[in-house]
Amino acid sequence: MQRNRFYLITSDILAFLTAFAFGGFVFWEIRQSENLFKHIYSWASIYLVVVPIGICWFYFRGHYTRRRPFWDEMHGISQVLPALAIIEGALIFLTKSTSFSRIWFAASFSSLLIVLPLFRYYVKTLLLRLGKWQLPTVIIGAGENAFDVMAALKSEKYMGIDVRLFLSLDESGLTDYLGIPVMKIPADVKAVLKKYKASCVILALDSNTERTRKTLLEKLHEYTQDLYLVPSMRGVPLYGMEIHHFFRHEVIMMRINNNLLRPIVRTLSLIHI
Repeated sequence: MQRNRFYLITSDILAFLTAFAFGGFVFWEIRQSENLFKHIYSWASIYLVVVPIGICWFYFRGHYTRRRPFWDEMHGISQVLPALAIIEGALIFLTKSTSFSRIWFAASFSSLLIVLPLFRYYVKTLLLRLGKWQLPTVIIGAGENAFDVMAALKSEKYMGIDVRLFLSLDESGLTDYLGIPVMKIPADVKAVLKKYKASCVILALDSNTERTRKTLLEKLHEYTQDLYLVPSMRGVPLYGMEIHHFFRHEVIMMRINNNLLRPIVRTLSLIHI
């Protein structure tokens, strides 16, 4: 895990430097008459201040430690990069740099949206081939919800979730699912996790198991490094929902965004018709 973190951080640093070089190339192609070296020193000094800020920001938001689906990771990147661009613009303004280039600035940060995920993709691909990115995982549940989770994880192979076992609350009659063994959950879950070297547990029980789920969560939380809860929400359109939390209450409220009520979307749909 520590080495994987190091590789991802290194890939991000290289991505920032590559984007900077690309910005310089674009600037040179457009403004060939101007002296490139007049800009590069002051521009690089400011840029190299922003890079550690970006790396620390990604680190504390869990980009190097947590496994995320691709579009969640892209959403996180798209939130951080504009903020870094604002910070860099503020530094340029405060230092009153006269060698600031809008072309270089725009080309660098625009290319980062492509270069950063691309470098991460190549690093994860290499780590997967070397067997270093896989995260041994046990799914607790052997119903529709658990199998839906399995299908979702198979579609996101770059998360590296390696499901090794399903634990069923009762005798389901299944001995395996897609080649992965299914067994009744034992009294000593910790021993099973140790046997399968699982540092990640996904609790994906079906509905009407609230009491059991609460007991398992309390027990698993004591010795599980990565613990995920997937409640049964079959049939509910989850994409694009806004999640609201209530302080001191165990309640989550989700708001469904109805884009069809927006005037622009309605106008476009009428034009399309």
